[in-house]
Amino acid sequence: LGRHILVWNPYTLQILAGFKGLIGTVKSVVVSEKTQTLFTLTSDNCIRVWDTSGFTCSQTIEGNEEDNFGTLTYDDTRDVLVVGTKKLKPFALEGKGVEKPTSHSAPVTVALYNDAFDQIITGDEDGTISIWNIYFGDLVFRFKKSHRGKISSLAFDGTQRRLISGAEDGSMKIWNFIPQMA
Repeated sequence: LGRHILVWNPYTLQILAGFKGLIGTVKSVVVSEKTQTLFTLTSDNCIRVWDTSGFTCSQTIEGNEEDNFGTLTYDDTRDVLVVGTKKLKPFALEGKGVEKPTSHSAPVTVALYNDAFDQIITGDEDGTISIWNIYFGDLVFRFKKSHRGKISSLAFDGTQRRLISGAEDGSMKIWNFIPQMA
């Protein structure tokens, strides 16, 4: 619960569409009528930008440990998303000066292909696991600091729906693998 956004027709009370792909509980929703865009902030410190015409996620902005996103708003006049952390922080949207992540911030130590969903999963020395769209090279999702140290191994169970990660510190974790399209 709390991980779905539904669009309702106020006259018929029917559901028109739903936004899928949210991992954390929804904390905030902002709509820009000018750009026909919906912005969501979830408890996993992630902002997603949604195209309301196709009900698809067009951009993801992930916060780090220093940027604990508390709230957000969109300035239609300046075409900028403003996020409240310890201070106000503006974000340009894709096509307006923002570059998509194309790599890790630390050396990649392991890579794994999921043929059921055509995605590449990579792990790095900082303990971050990333999921990539193989067709476009886009980052689909990132588990930041999933382990306290270097990721040493990645594997899937037989159904390819559970990702198992291991680190040099001896820790092992099992993740529910719910694929998303970038």
